[in-house]
Amino acid sequence: MRGPETPPSHRPAAAIGPSTPSAAPTPLSEPSVAAEKPDAAADAQVAAEADPCEASELDLDALFNTDRCRLPESFDAIRSDPALVLRVDASEIRVAPGGTASVPVLYENPTNRTLTLMIRGCSDAESLGALGVLGNAPTRKGLSRAFQVSVEDAAGKRADEAPGDGISCLSSCSAFGVAVRLPPGARARTNLEYRAQKHRWIQCEDEPAGPLPRGIYQLVLRGGTEQQAKTKLVVGPP
Repeated sequence: MRGPETPPSHRPAAAIGPSTPSAAPTPLSEPSVAAEKPDAAADAQVAAEADPCEASELDLDALFNTDRCRLPESFDAIRSDPALVLRVDASEIRVAPGGTASVPVLYENPTNRTLTLMIRGCSDAESLGALGVLGNAPTRKGLSRAFQVSVEDAAGKRADEAPGDGISCLSSCSAFGVAVRLPPGARARTNLEYRAQKHRWIQCEDEPAGPLPRGIYQLVLRGGTEQQAKTKLVVGPP
C-alpha cells in the first residue's frame, strides 16, 4: 500500500542548471614587509631636524659653519665628558714635504649613556697664546684654532719646531664654544687640513720655517677633550 502523496505545492523545487559550488573565502593579504620597514635615512633626517645637536652621526663641519649648537659667552664651566674617545680615523697619513693632507677626526661614545662633546675655538684666526695653543694649529672657516696638531719623531720629541726668539704673546680671541650630545654608540666627525712644515716664533708671530723633512713621524692631535690621539705620519714623495 502506498502512503499519501505529497501535494505538489509542498515538493522541493528542482535545481535549474548545474549546481554552482560556493566560492572559497578570499585569503587575507600578507602585510608588506617593505612597506612596514622604517626608512633609516628619513628617520635620521627627522631626528636631525628635531635636534641638530644630538644624533647618532654628527657632521661637525656643518655645525662649525652655522650658529647651531653655539654656547653662550659664559661657557667656561662646560666640559666634554672624559669618557668620550678621540682618534684619528686613519692608520697613517701621507704627505709631501711642505704639502697638505686631510686629517679625519673622530669622536666616539663607547658608553651606554649620552655624553657631551664641547669644542672651544675662535671665530677668527687670531693667535691663542693665552690658551697655550702653539705650533701648527689647523685653521678652518667658522671655527679656528680649536684643534692642535704637532709632530713627534721616533724619540717622542717635537719635530716641527725651528729655533726662534722664543717669544709668544698673549692675544685676544673671539672665543666661542660648540656643544653637541652623543647618544650611546654615536660618532661625530670633522676633517682638518694639515700642512707638513716647521714653524717658529718671531716677534710674537708663529711663522713657517720650511718644509718638514722626509721621514716617518707620529702625528699628535688634541682638541675637544683632554685626550690626545696619534697616528703614523709619512712625509715623502707624492
